[in-house]
Amino acid sequence: MRNPSLFRTEQHRFEDKLTNAVTALQEAMKIIGLGIDYRRYTKFSLLTPAIIMFSDKNYCAQMHRQSWPLSPEACRFCFDFVVETAFRLHDFDMDLT
Repeated sequence: MRNPSLFRTEQHRFEDKLTNAVTALQEAMKIIGLGIDYRRYTKFSLLTPAIIMFSDKNYCAQMHRQSWPLSPEACRFCFDFVVETAFRLHDFDMDLT
């Protein structure tokens, strides 16, 4: 017979993986729904630091080890992505009424 606590641990791991997968799908659908190229968004996300806000309203940039320092080509890609995305979002019909 299996150890009940081991089964519970396996069940929690499965639930965590499932929750993470669904969350990732929801985030991807938000990006795709706005008409943003998801592959380019992913590349941009990997090249730029994650910004974390703490409970005291202070911010911290968490760098991705592999991506820094950025090459001039990577900087150009990030700049172009932000500008193109800003134009796309500006044109996006946000009928909030």
